[in-house]
Amino acid sequence: TRQALARLPVTRKHELLAQQQAQRAQDVFGGFAAIGFGAEMPRVFASPGPIYEPEGRASDYWRLARSMFAAGFRPGELIHNCFSYHFVPAGSMMETGAHALGCTVFAAGMEIPEPDRGLMASPAKGKPLFERSCASCHGQDLAGTKKGPPLVHKIYEPSHHSDASFQLAARYGTRAHHWGFGDMPPVEGVDANDVAHIIAYVRAQQRRAGIR
Repeated sequence: TRQALARLPVTRKHELLAQQQAQRAQDVFGGFAAIGFGAEMPRVFASPGPIYEPEGRASDYWRLARSMFAAGFRPGELIHNCFSYHFVPAGSMMETGAHALGCTVFAAGMEIPEPDRGLMASPAKGKPLFERSCASCHGQDLAGTKKGPPLVHKIYEPSHHSDASFQLAARYGTRAHHWGFGDMPPVEGVDANDVAHIIAYVRAQQRRAGIR
Protein backbone atom coordinates (compact mmCIF):
# COMPACT_ATOMS: atom_id res chain seq x y z
CA THR A 1 0.00 0.00 0.00
CA ARG A 2 1.00 3.64 -0.31
CA GLN A 3 0.94 3.89 3.45
CA ALA A 4 3.42 1.03 3.76
CA LEU A 5 5.68 2.59 1.14
CA ALA A 6 5.61 5.89 3.04
CA ARG A 7 7.06 4.12 6.09
CA LEU A 8 10.11 2.84 4.22
CA PRO A 9 13.26 4.76 5.15
CA VAL A 10 14.73 6.72 2.23
CA THR A 11 18.27 8.04 2.03
CA ARG A 12 18.20 11.23 -0.01
CA LYS A 13 21.01 11.94 -2.44
CA HIS A 14 22.27 14.90 -0.42
CA GLU A 15 22.27 12.71 2.72
CA LEU A 16 24.32 10.04 0.96
CA LEU A 17 26.77 12.68 -0.25
CA ALA A 18 27.16 14.08 3.27
CA GLN A 19 27.75 10.61 4.72
CA GLN A 20 30.34 9.75 2.08
CA GLN A 21 32.12 13.05 2.63
CA ALA A 22 32.19 12.51 6.40
CA GLN A 23 33.68 9.01 6.07
CA ARG A 24 35.78 9.44 2.93
CA ALA A 25 39.12 8.87 4.67
CA GLN A 26 37.91 5.53 6.08
CA ASP A 27 35.27 4.37 3.59
CA VAL A 28 34.78 6.11 0.26
CA PHE A 29 31.24 4.65 0.02
CA GLY A 30 30.09 5.99 3.39
CA GLY A 31 29.22 2.56 4.75
CA PHE A 32 26.88 1.70 1.87
CA ALA A 33 29.01 -1.00 0.20
CA ALA A 34 29.00 -4.61 1.38
CA ILE A 35 31.99 -5.52 -0.82
CA GLY A 36 35.47 -4.09 -1.11
CA PHE A 37 37.90 -3.30 -3.91
CA GLY A 38 39.06 -6.31 -5.88
CA ALA A 39 37.51 -9.11 -7.92
CA GLU A 40 34.03 -8.66 -6.45
CA MET A 41 33.97 -4.95 -7.37
CA PRO A 42 35.14 -4.72 -10.99
CA ARG A 43 34.07 -1.06 -11.46
CA VAL A 44 33.62 2.13 -9.47
CA PHE A 45 31.78 5.18 -10.79
CA ALA A 46 31.51 8.81 -9.71
CA SER A 47 28.23 10.67 -10.09
CA PRO A 48 27.89 14.42 -9.54
CA GLY A 49 28.75 15.40 -5.98
CA PRO A 50 30.92 13.41 -6.27
CA ILE A 51 29.04 10.35 -5.07
CA TYR A 52 31.05 7.15 -5.52
CA GLU A 53 29.16 4.04 -6.61
CA PRO A 54 30.46 0.47 -6.69
CA GLU A 55 29.43 -2.09 -9.27
CA GLY A 56 29.48 -5.74 -8.27
CA ARG A 57 29.69 -8.87 -10.39
CA ALA A 58 26.02 -9.90 -10.14
CA SER A 59 24.14 -10.22 -13.41
CA ASP A 60 21.94 -7.17 -14.05
CA TYR A 61 23.57 -5.46 -11.07
CA TRP A 62 21.56 -2.24 -11.57
CA ARG A 63 18.27 -4.15 -12.11
CA LEU A 64 17.31 -2.51 -15.40
CA ALA A 65 16.57 -5.66 -17.45
CA ARG A 66 12.92 -5.79 -16.41
CA SER A 67 12.22 -2.18 -17.36
CA MET A 68 14.12 -2.61 -20.64
CA PHE A 69 11.96 -5.64 -21.45
CA ALA A 70 8.86 -3.57 -20.68
CA ALA A 71 10.18 -0.92 -23.08
CA GLY A 72 10.23 -3.48 -25.89
CA PHE A 73 13.81 -4.81 -25.98
CA ARG A 74 14.11 -8.54 -26.71
CA PRO A 75 16.88 -11.20 -26.67
CA GLY A 76 19.00 -11.32 -29.79
CA GLU A 77 18.68 -7.64 -30.59
CA LEU A 78 21.50 -5.13 -31.10
CA ILE A 79 21.17 -2.11 -28.80
CA HIS A 80 22.86 1.20 -29.54
CA ASN A 81 23.74 2.49 -26.07
CA CYS A 82 24.12 6.27 -26.19
CA PHE A 83 24.61 6.75 -22.45
CA SER A 84 27.98 7.96 -21.28
CA TYR A 85 30.61 5.45 -20.15
CA HIS A 86 32.73 8.28 -18.73
CA PHE A 87 32.82 8.46 -14.89
CA VAL A 88 29.06 8.00 -14.37
CA PRO A 89 27.32 4.60 -14.24
CA ALA A 90 24.60 5.25 -16.85
CA GLY A 91 26.38 3.46 -19.71
CA SER A 92 27.12 0.38 -17.61
CA MET A 93 23.62 0.38 -16.13
CA MET A 94 22.07 0.07 -19.57
CA GLU A 95 24.71 -2.36 -20.82
CA THR A 96 24.41 -4.83 -17.94
CA GLY A 97 20.62 -4.75 -18.23
CA ALA A 98 20.85 -5.43 -21.95
CA HIS A 99 23.30 -8.29 -21.41
CA ALA A 100 20.96 -9.83 -18.84
CA LEU A 101 18.22 -9.75 -21.52
CA GLY A 102 20.49 -11.49 -24.01
CA CYS A 103 21.13 -8.47 -26.21
CA THR A 104 24.32 -7.28 -27.88
CA VAL A 105 25.39 -3.72 -27.09
CA PHE A 106 27.06 -1.20 -29.36
CA ALA A 107 28.88 0.88 -26.75
CA ALA A 108 28.61 4.35 -28.23
CA GLY A 109 28.18 6.90 -25.47
CA MET A 110 28.50 10.62 -26.09
CA GLU A 111 31.52 12.88 -26.17
CA ILE A 112 31.42 15.31 -23.26
CA PRO A 113 32.44 18.77 -24.51
CA GLU A 114 35.43 20.10 -22.58
CA PRO A 115 36.69 23.68 -22.37
CA ASP A 116 40.30 24.47 -23.21
CA ARG A 117 42.80 23.20 -20.69
CA GLY A 118 43.67 25.93 -18.21
CA LEU A 119 40.58 28.03 -18.97
CA MET A 120 39.61 30.16 -15.95
CA ALA A 121 35.82 30.17 -16.10
CA SER A 122 34.51 33.60 -15.19
CA PRO A 123 31.03 34.55 -13.90
CA ALA A 124 31.61 38.06 -15.31
CA LYS A 125 32.17 36.64 -18.80
CA GLY A 126 29.33 34.19 -18.34
CA LYS A 127 26.68 36.79 -17.54
CA PRO A 128 26.43 38.39 -21.03
CA LEU A 129 26.70 34.96 -22.65
CA PHE A 130 23.84 33.72 -20.49
CA GLU A 131 21.75 36.77 -21.28
CA ARG A 132 22.35 36.29 -25.01
CA SER A 133 21.89 32.54 -25.27
CA CYS A 134 19.92 31.30 -22.24
CA ALA A 135 17.84 34.04 -20.63
CA SER A 136 15.00 33.90 -23.16
CA CYS A 137 14.00 30.53 -21.68
CA HIS A 138 15.55 30.51 -18.21
CA GLY A 139 14.95 34.17 -17.35
CA GLN A 140 17.25 37.14 -16.91
CA ASP A 141 17.28 36.41 -13.17
CA LEU A 142 17.56 32.62 -13.72
CA ALA A 143 14.09 32.26 -12.20
CA GLY A 144 12.59 30.66 -15.31
CA THR A 145 9.96 31.76 -17.81
CA LYS A 146 6.93 30.22 -19.50
CA LYS A 147 9.40 28.61 -21.90
CA GLY A 148 11.93 27.10 -19.51
CA PRO A 149 12.71 26.18 -15.88
CA PRO A 150 14.58 28.16 -13.21
CA LEU A 151 18.28 27.37 -12.87
CA VAL A 152 18.46 28.82 -9.37
CA HIS A 153 16.73 25.71 -8.07
CA LYS A 154 17.82 22.75 -5.96
CA ILE A 155 17.33 20.41 -8.92
CA TYR A 156 20.32 22.05 -10.59
CA GLU A 157 22.68 21.98 -7.59
CA PRO A 158 26.12 20.57 -8.49
CA SER A 159 25.49 17.25 -6.71
CA HIS A 160 22.48 16.61 -8.95
CA HIS A 161 23.36 18.33 -12.24
CA SER A 162 27.11 18.45 -12.73
CA ASP A 163 28.91 20.95 -14.94
CA ALA A 164 29.24 18.17 -17.53
CA SER A 165 25.44 17.87 -17.71
CA PHE A 166 25.23 21.56 -18.63
CA GLN A 167 27.87 21.05 -21.33
CA LEU A 168 25.97 18.07 -22.73
CA ALA A 169 22.64 19.91 -22.71
CA ALA A 170 24.12 22.90 -24.52
CA ARG A 171 25.81 20.73 -27.18
CA TYR A 172 23.20 18.07 -27.81
CA GLY A 173 20.00 19.34 -26.22
CA THR A 174 18.12 17.22 -23.72
CA ARG A 175 14.76 15.56 -23.28
CA ALA A 176 12.32 17.00 -20.75
CA HIS A 177 12.54 14.96 -17.56
CA HIS A 178 11.99 17.25 -14.57
CA TRP A 179 9.67 19.90 -15.99
CA GLY A 180 6.81 20.22 -18.45
CA PHE A 181 8.40 22.71 -20.83
CA GLY A 182 9.24 20.21 -23.54
CA ASP A 183 12.60 19.09 -24.87
CA MET A 184 15.52 21.52 -24.87
CA PRO A 185 17.19 22.00 -28.28
CA PRO A 186 20.96 22.43 -28.66
CA VAL A 187 22.17 25.96 -27.96
CA GLU A 188 23.47 27.54 -31.14
CA GLY A 189 26.47 29.86 -31.23
CA VAL A 190 28.27 28.74 -28.07
CA ASP A 191 31.29 26.47 -27.64
CA ALA A 192 32.57 24.58 -24.59
CA ASN A 193 34.52 27.63 -23.38
CA ASP A 194 31.42 29.81 -23.58
CA VAL A 195 29.39 27.23 -21.69
CA ALA A 196 32.08 27.01 -19.00
CA HIS A 197 31.73 30.75 -18.41
CA ILE A 198 27.92 30.43 -18.38
CA ILE A 199 28.18 27.63 -15.82
CA ALA A 200 30.44 29.78 -13.63
CA TYR A 201 27.80 32.52 -13.72
CA VAL A 202 24.96 30.10 -12.92
CA ARG A 203 26.91 28.55 -10.04
CA ALA A 204 27.66 31.99 -8.62
CA GLN A 205 23.97 32.88 -8.65
CA GLN A 206 23.09 29.55 -7.08
CA ARG A 207 25.58 30.12 -4.25
CA ARG A 208 24.07 33.55 -3.63
CA ALA A 209 20.73 31.80 -3.17
CA GLY A 210 22.22 29.23 -0.78
CA ILE A 211 22.38 26.38 -3.32
CA ARG A 212 25.72 24.58 -3.11
